[in-house]
Amino acid sequence: MRQFLNTFYIAIGLVLLSIGTAVMVTPIPGGIVMISIGLFLLVKESRFAKAIVFVLRRDNRPVNKALSYIEARAPRFFSRIIRRTRPLKAFARRRRIATA
Repeated sequence: MRQFLNTFYIAIGLVLLSIGTAVMVTPIPGGIVMISIGLFLLVKESRFAKAIVFVLRRDNRPVNKALSYIEARAPRFFSRIIRRTRPLKAFARRRRIATA
């Protein structure tokens, strides 16, 4: 049953991600919401997706800044999943600030 749910969540995440990407170029609002929910489901269920988001955050400062913004304002269960993709430099920097 767990394997089925895992596959189901990944499929729903991919569908939401692709629909959200298609909606981004149309005047219909909601593309960002679909993309963020799709990424949430993918990162939650797939180590590969988690690694890709981690690399995107590490190498692309605007993406990291946007995801950090969402992480700070999202509900707790959602922000906990996004926090797992935070680049390690951000953790080290915050620890130094917190201990100083």
